[in-house]
Amino acid sequence: MDFFFEVFANLIFLLGVDLVVFLVENYEWIIGGAMAMAAASYGYKRYKLGKDKAPAFDLTALSEEQQALAAELFDKAVADYNAIEALRDTLKDEALGTQLATMQVTAYRLLKYLEENPMKVIPARRFVDYYQDRALTLTKQFCDLEKTGLETAQVMETKQKVRQTLMTFDEAYEAEFEKVLSDQLMDMEAELAVLRQNMKAEGIQDVEGEVISSETLSAMDAARAEANAGNLPEKRERPVNRAGRGKARLRKREDIERERAVAKSMRMPEAVRGEVIKQKVINAGLAAVLGTVGAHKFYQGKTFQGVMYAVFCWTALPTLISWVEAIRYAVMPMDDFYKQYFRD
Repeated sequence: MDFFFEVFANLIFLLGVDLVVFLVENYEWIIGGAMAMAAASYGYKRYKLGKDKAPAFDLTALSEEQQALAAELFDKAVADYNAIEALRDTLKDEALGTQLATMQVTAYRLLKYLEENPMKVIPARRFVDYYQDRALTLTKQFCDLEKTGLETAQVMETKQKVRQTLMTFDEAYEAEFEKVLSDQLMDMEAELAVLRQNMKAEGIQDVEGEVISSETLSAMDAARAEANAGNLPEKRERPVNRAGRGKARLRKREDIERERAVAKSMRMPEAVRGEVIKQKVINAGLAAVLGTVGAHKFYQGKTFQGVMYAVFCWTALPTLISWVEAIRYAVMPMDDFYKQYFRD
């Protein structure tokens, strides 16, 4: 065994020497390849950002005061969302971090909906000014308690109360999202009711559901109008900032943060451990043997990155990167590999 270990150690040493010699002799080609890869990658990212550009935040149907209110609310919602994300990364409490991740997924979906439907921002005021605002405040206070390092009975009891309170916020977030969608849901119900009436008039008897009368439809319209009226406050408690209205937007970085939020709330099920180990070995092997042409990236479904590896394989830069990735895949903890690379 010692003999084979000695052979292996000398082989690694010789490969390292050859690699250093190669880098010294071809450094100009390697630097040129790296710059070309960076330029191509930057251009592709700019192209994707252009395609994913946020829609116009059109509030022209509202009065000037309501426009300012809606813009301010949305800006605050995005700022609070990002602040919670920043705090979540500093949390040491795993249970609270997982709960915040779940809440942030719902918050992200709601904010994306508001960004695409800006007329719904004011009906979402309770979510922005109450629930998300309280979530940010409680998370800040919890982080401050963690920084003290104290573990007295009172501190531990307070932290537990914060956990228990925030554990119900994901349901509150979903309830507020549903309220924002109430108009749309009621419109769909009314349309389905009319459709069912028409189908019954045509002699189609196997339609599921109860036919809703015209009186019920009128009541639904009245309830919707009342709900809208109740969501438009006459006065704003804090001063309205008319400068830079509607400038805050959820951009590509928030897509990445949402994926991280989902990933942090996941744990590898024991039932797939064998499959995860198998994929770790395959990824590490492909990266070590065929990484120069991006085989491991194609296996992961990252076609663009695989093409980039293949195009610039002549620079030897993909080879160096793939060797590092092979080692990373091999030593990466199972849970981390499952969250980042496992494919069903």
